[in-house]
Amino acid sequence: RAIGCSLDEATELQQDGGGFSTASLEPKGGFMADNKERFVRWQGQTMAQMSVVLALLGSLSVAGLGLSFSLLQQESFKPAGCYAALFLLALLALFVSSLSAIAATITRLLDFRLTAKKVRGGEQSEPLTYFGTDASGYGRATWRLFWCTAITLGLAIVLVAVVIAHIYLGGLIHAVGL
Repeated sequence: RAIGCSLDEATELQQDGGGFSTASLEPKGGFMADNKERFVRWQGQTMAQMSVVLALLGSLSVAGLGLSFSLLQQESFKPAGCYAALFLLALLALFVSSLSAIAATITRLLDFRLTAKKVRGGEQSEPLTYFGTDASGYGRATWRLFWCTAITLGLAIVLVAVVIAHIYLGGLIHAVGL
């Protein structure tokens, strides 16, 4: 496919059986237009990737909460002392991570809505806002909430792993006689 050619040129190329010269591959508008197209394409990729990562982190947070509550229902799982405190801290971190992922998704949607309104409306005399915040504010909030989600989820994973290792591997090591 001839990237950067006009619709008429592409139709001509298709009618000619696909034969074309290198001159037909030159982007319309030169180097700057080509960079703008690349930027728009990669910006779209970045937005899609951010959505996927937020969904993944949110899912892992909720799954971690489910795992933690199912561990609490088992008779063999009885964290005591500092391990009980670590487990409660892990539950809190998973809860914060889940809420942060939900909030990040909401701020992301508000950012998209404001940006779409701006693009559709053209020049506005007054700034577009929802709840007193513009699109760039929602973008910054989304990134902050993303990092909050990632850090609290990572912390929770480490804490739950320490408690599980102590309870189950400690019993295994004691049973083996080490």
